Amino acid sequence: MITDTKEIAERLRTEADYWRDYNENDTLFDWWHYDFVESVLTAFDIHNLDMHVYALFDKLADLIDPQSI
Repeated sequence: MITDTKEIAERLRTEADYWRDYNENDTLFDWWHYDFVESVLTAFDIHNLDMHVYALFDKLADLIDPQSI
């Protein structure tokens, strides 16, 4: 199990990049296992199923390792 928060954030951002580059139009509603997605979204208090998948990974990464703008 990975415990380094910067590594976790980097993995989440890598996943976000994948979705952004290859499945840009996929939304959270498009994921195949609705129950899992609903559980994850509930845990993070995210209710917008029209959100792009890459945006979710970016939000999760920022929770772990916020980037200054």
